[in-house]
Amino acid sequence: MPFDLNPALVIPLVLLILLLPMMIFQVPQNEVRTIARFGKFVRTAQAGLNIKLPPPFEVVDRKINFRVYSIAVEQQIRSKDNLFMTLAANVQTAVTNKPEAIVAAAYTVDRVEEMLAGFVMDAMRSVTGNKTSAELYEESHGLGQQIEAQVAERFASFGYQIQNITVGAPHVSEEVQRSFDKVASAAREQEAAQFEAHATLIRRRGEAEADAAYMIRQAQGISEARALIFNGYVALLRDNAETLHAARVNPEKLMEQLVEFNRLDAIVHAAGKGKLVVMDVAAPSRVASQIAAQEVTATEKPSRVPSAG
Repeated sequence: MPFDLNPALVIPLVLLILLLPMMIFQVPQNEVRTIARFGKFVRTAQAGLNIKLPPPFEVVDRKINFRVYSIAVEQQIRSKDNLFMTLAANVQTAVTNKPEAIVAAAYTVDRVEEMLAGFVMDAMRSVTGNKTSAELYEESHGLGQQIEAQVAERFASFGYQIQNITVGAPHVSEEVQRSFDKVASAAREQEAAQFEAHATLIRRRGEAEADAAYMIRQAQGISEARALIFNGYVALLRDNAETLHAARVNPEKLMEQLVEFNRLDAIVHAAGKGKLVVMDVAAPSRVASQIAAQEVTATEKPSRVPSAG
């Protein structure tokens, strides 16, 4: 026979053709497979085309993915000031691409996400237990690093590496939130009232200082004006002393009338301007009358008359 084949070669060739699909396998990128021989781990198969012994000698046992995935964790915590709050964290983790880490991730635990979430919950309670509610709000951005410092070694013992842990702001119940809002609103109103009172104080102080300066200047002006008038009266009596004596006019009485006219004029001026204080002694000044009398009797040698002001 032209195609006579040796059975010793045909049988192994047929077996090889039948077993080859079970011996060759492909591993996708960013993944790894563990190979077990009779149920015992023997090696890992990296991404690409791989070969193994046919079953039941060797089998692809576990599939490990190196991609980063997230674990969402929520934990109710109790702050140092006895306020119950809910704290949410998001953990980004991945299997470390090392042989011992791959074996640990593949064979140490089955429900890995629940276990890792439990580690994070324990760390959250530990980190937040000694902080007040205000501190938790202020330091929420730094809680992730504190939690990571506590759980990183425990994650590594199971073949996982933490990429990042983010912690959001604590959440409280609606009733507690309304209480916080009321307290914050009251604090803002108190601060605004203090600023307004301080501004009013400054404004009134400035107005008072301005009014005082104005009244001082006005009083000085009035004083100078009345001094000029008084000196004018004195000069008038001095210059006309002989005439008044000849006409038998009493200089003292005349001076009283002139001073009275000056007093009434000052009252009218104060009433028109406002914000002026006038001390009305009612009785005419005797000093002016005496001065006028001295001027009349000393016509030959006038005495020195002091001026007011």
